[in-house]
Amino acid sequence: MSAVEWSPALAQTLSTALTRYYGVPTEVTGVEPLAAGLTNRCLRLTDSQGGRSVWRPYGRAANAFAIDRAREAQAQSLAAEHGLARQPVVHNGEGLLVPWVDGEPLCNLKTDQASILIPLLSRIHQLPTDLETASVEAQCAHYEKQLPDGVVARLHRLKHKVLTHSPLPTYEPSAVCHMDLGAYNVVIEPDGNPCVLDWEYARAGDPYLDIRALLSC
Repeated sequence: MSAVEWSPALAQTLSTALTRYYGVPTEVTGVEPLAAGLTNRCLRLTDSQGGRSVWRPYGRAANAFAIDRAREAQAQSLAAEHGLARQPVVHNGEGLLVPWVDGEPLCNLKTDQASILIPLLSRIHQLPTDLETASVEAQCAHYEKQLPDGVVARLHRLKHKVLTHSPLPTYEPSAVCHMDLGAYNVVIEPDGNPCVLDWEYARAGDPYLDIRALLSC
């Protein structure tokens, strides 16, 4: 683990945040990298209260995917107010600290996953649209800047072909969208409650795009 990812100063900062969270003096006692996740290089922390949390830093991977931890924190906090997620511990200029969720990932369970995911998506789309409306086109343009010119040219030709046959609607409905709601981002807690993780792509946007993202999972 590099010094950029973890340092004594960061340990102290997060210990202070956890102290406020628990209301009693708390220190980070353990740090380990989480293997899962394409767009994140997250760390799982253990603390002197016996709790666990996940540190979601800013960094090269987050920047490559235009991830805004402030927007993520806002989205997760909104979801937590409506029983869909856990309230973040703290957001600062270095990243976002969220509670670890105990339970079983939905993707590991032999159950009808759609019967859980579809009602969750419906509840997310009914949240108050208090989030920033982040342009999907701007996000795609950010990705394109990191691709070879030949790949970008092929994408533009494909986009032109698709829009020729299916023009974009002039009106786009707006709702809170998770944008990555798959069974891998839902944990079934010991009490049976589903908890939604990883709100880094959440935004106010077209719910049909969110539905399409779910169907592609």
